[in-house]
Amino acid sequence: MATKAFGVKELKIDGSGTPTIESPSGGNLNLTAATSIFSGHISLGDSKIIKLGAAPDMSIFHDGTNGSINLATGSLTTRVKDTAGKGFYIEDPNGGTAQTIAKFEKNATGGAGRCELMYAGLKKFETTSAGVTITGDLNVTGSGGGGGGSTTFIGLTDTPSSFTASKMLRVNSSGNAIEFSDVEALTISTAESSDDNNAYNIPFLTSTGAGGAQKGLQVDNGGLWFNPGTNYLGCANIVLGG
Repeated sequence: MATKAFGVKELKIDGSGTPTIESPSGGNLNLTAATSIFSGHISLGDSKIIKLGAAPDMSIFHDGTNGSINLATGSLTTRVKDTAGKGFYIEDPNGGTAQTIAKFEKNATGGAGRCELMYAGLKKFETTSAGVTITGDLNVTGSGGGGGGSTTFIGLTDTPSSFTASKMLRVNSSGNAIEFSDVEALTISTAESSDDNNAYNIPFLTSTGAGGAQKGLQVDNGGLWFNPGTNYLGCANIVLGG
């Protein structure tokens, strides 16, 4: 096929090889067709930009190392197909065995919007109609309202079936988890007395003594107790002074 020239812009359509459209002066090539249709791929070199909008408002490019989508105006919206079970997915190639990192989709049942976050292909976080489901440990750091780097949990009203009646909630011996355990005697150590060298302990004692229901308050090495089985109020080694 013969070569055709159009002013300062040259259109070369050869019988063999790759046809070339170029601008010798470095100007632009304007296509005014209502729709440009390409039956093959569009290949751009490193750092060559796809510009969208007048500013351009949006640009897409790859610099040979990383890709980038940049917005100069507005927000970026990804809209999935309006069909239950369809969505937007982020995957890890994982050496040829792809693993899903995140799912943003319409639920297969009912079509409600939902999302999932994975680790090594295993679901760890999921939004549901009831709230959020977390699989595995939840490690919360920072300040949650208690100040001083503490974390406060508010509104824990659910009672899982694994809870057992008459158990107390405490930090485990390793200091890295919350656990339920049997109710134990509670000891409160007060500040040291101002008139001697002994600290005052106030343990709330478990059931002892006649009647099997005695409860007592112990102050240092003295005590005050009441036994409802015998209606007996006892006092030992306690001096009351004004």
